[in-house]
Amino acid sequence: MYTVRFHRLGSHQDEYDIEPTGLVRDIFKGLKFIDRTVIDFGIMQKGGGIEPGEETYHAPDISLFEDGNPITKVLATHVHLDHFGFIPALTQYFAPTAKVYMTRPSEAMAWPIWEQGIMINSKRGTPPPYNYDQFMDAVDRISVIEQPGMFGVIPGLPEYVEPKGHIHGACGYSIKINGTWFHVSGDQCSHDQPGVNGAPLLERKDDGCPHIIAGSDCTYGADPDSDKRTYRNEMDRGYDIIARTVENGHPVLAFCFGVHRSGALAHEMQRRGLTDIAPVFLDGQGRDFTERMLKPEGKWCGLDQELEVERVLFVENQRHRDSVVRSGKGYFVISTPGMGGPGGTGTFWRRSILRDPGAAVLFMGYVAPETDGAKILRAARVRDDCGEASVTFMVHDRDSGETVQETIPLRCQVVQIRIGSHDSRGKILEWFRSFPRLQAAMLNHGSKHALDSLGSELASEIPVLYRADRDRTIEFNI
Repeated sequence: MYTVRFHRLGSHQDEYDIEPTGLVRDIFKGLKFIDRTVIDFGIMQKGGGIEPGEETYHAPDISLFEDGNPITKVLATHVHLDHFGFIPALTQYFAPTAKVYMTRPSEAMAWPIWEQGIMINSKRGTPPPYNYDQFMDAVDRISVIEQPGMFGVIPGLPEYVEPKGHIHGACGYSIKINGTWFHVSGDQCSHDQPGVNGAPLLERKDDGCPHIIAGSDCTYGADPDSDKRTYRNEMDRGYDIIARTVENGHPVLAFCFGVHRSGALAHEMQRRGLTDIAPVFLDGQGRDFTERMLKPEGKWCGLDQELEVERVLFVENQRHRDSVVRSGKGYFVISTPGMGGPGGTGTFWRRSILRDPGAAVLFMGYVAPETDGAKILRAARVRDDCGEASVTFMVHDRDSGETVQETIPLRCQVVQIRIGSHDSRGKILEWFRSFPRLQAAMLNHGSKHALDSLGSELASEIPVLYRADRDRTIEFNI
């Protein structure tokens, strides 16, 4: 008899946010401890008024690990901060032989993602989520999963890994215990975004489906409009705005997430011919991660498509940025951070673009409350009502090293394009319903509104339905 316990350690900050993923899977045989596996451990960056010395991130609770059972391994689904960014903080609880498993593209991006957690906080004078020794310990423990399929980690309890189509190298994990399949999806996407393809479960040799879903992706669970916003339609809308603006001789700035999303957007602009109309630039982490994805280590399986960005210009340094702005011509720049700040190279571009009545700023996905992007979107609504508005940001001054206020008048067009690489609400429901032998499922990684909406649909269809905001620990005896 095995006992399998799943502990969810992430929590919501409010009813609208998505919790950072922190899943722990404990396995006992009788009373004997067999294994403790962590599947993703992330942080959410806080926006808005961070006081000196205050933590800039929201992280899972790590008090569970004080019980003395060591972490035997970590399984990473992908390298977005809300799934990946807090893993180094766990090294103090690792067993001596513990490994951090991830796919080849995730391994290619792990170092800069984890290093960012230290560097951002050191610039702001706030405590980092982990120290440099923990960061290096986590890097040293990385073990690469070379391809989808079965991989043996626990003797007699095979693990299984499969593509998930969210970003390069994104995957989900399953384990078979006494004939029962337990599955954790991570984030997933089944639409035709460029760079990666949505990936269904690979065929197994037995019953072909999980019996228990311990981790899911409910990001768009409360958004029925997500079924209407196809990736291609949203990209069409964005391209029309960008092309019209640059043809009129004005710049466009797209705030875009660096991991996969920036490269995919650049790929799409080249494919549609924007590079024939005006220069297209990639800057910040979007530039860095796109360069990594173009290399052999940026690919994991046949579903990882090539990014085509040969005609896209990579911004080299501050002098290069200054020269682009001084050119006075129409151009399109893709820059991080995806939510508009604080921090990132996008804070340079917005200084001139926000002031230009003929320019445009695009947000290419979700924007969290209290981020700089939320301030820009809010100011745009005020301007639409009152005729004028400005935006005040808190920025890091490179010369003094201090955080100072910066107020910029908002005169440009502001648009939000929803090209998120998550399944729509309908696709989420379709995914849960595709498993005829499903016995239990956990709804997680979505706002409380998303869990409410999906729970009301699935409560009568899934024998046992759990929610991450209510069920912190669930147990199965098999």
